[in-house]
Order: sequence, then C-alpha cells, then structure tokens
Amino acid sequence: MANSAEFRKWLYDYDVEKAAAVFLSKSRTSLHAPAARAKGVSFVVGSSLNAGFISGSQRYNYGKENYKIPQPIIEKRERLREVAGRHGVDLRTAALQFSATPDIASALVVGAASEQQIVADYSSMQVKIPAEFWAELKERKLIEQDAPVPA
Repeated sequence: MANSAEFRKWLYDYDVEKAAAVFLSKSRTSLHAPAARAKGVSFVVGSSLNAGFISGSQRYNYGKENYKIPQPIIEKRERLREVAGRHGVDLRTAALQFSATPDIASALVVGAASEQQIVADYSSMQVKIPAEFWAELKERKLIEQDAPVPA
C-alpha cells in the first residue's frame, strides 16, 4: 500500500465480519496478513461465533435478515460439529481459539449476556484442543490448509 490514506481505505473496506467468520467461510487472513504486518497493524476480531451461530443460535452474522441462513452454511456447521464430536471438542471453544490464533489478531470481542457466558469465554481460551482435530479440519477442507491453528 502506497500511503496511509490507501491503508485506511483498505482497513475501512476490510470486512471484519467475513474475516472473522472462522470456519464458515474462506479465511481472509492469508489475503490481508502481509499488508497488516508490513504496516504493523493488528486486528480486534469480532464475530468469532457468527452472532452465536457456531454455538447453535438460529441467526447468522448480523443485520435485519440474519435469520436467513444459507443452506451451505448450515451444512458446513454440521460437518464441523461432526469432526468436533469425534475429537471431544466444543465447537464454540474451537472457534474462539481459531479466531485468536493469527499473529495479526490482537484481541477478540465476544458478546456475553451473563456471568456464565463470560466464564465460558474465558474457560474456552484455556482448553487444549488436540492437534488431530485441526488436522482433520484441514484434511476435510473445512479450514484452509495454511490456516494458523492453536498450538
């Protein structure tokens, strides 16, 4: 990027909702990470759970029509749940950790309507997820092959 105005426009145009879509759409981290690193920029990631969709909500992302969930997205969530179940992994926990893993992610914004949700969010970040879980997600092309995953 040639100048700071161009970079600000890039940041404005950067679709955080899609970037943080975690498992449900192609990660844009690989597209934007080099430019962010070059400028010394990190991101506060929002929508790690797609407005709660990852954890079972009947809404996806945000907006007036967030209840209109595309069938391929519902099917992908089911495939993710199947893999998570085989490995004894909570999909919500995996989504939060996956969102926080890229080196350009500086923080997560996670909604919490109760004290229990705050404790669950914190606890999710302390869980060790087996490497085999992440490997199977890559093998099944549910996440990008080069996606950074928690260690």
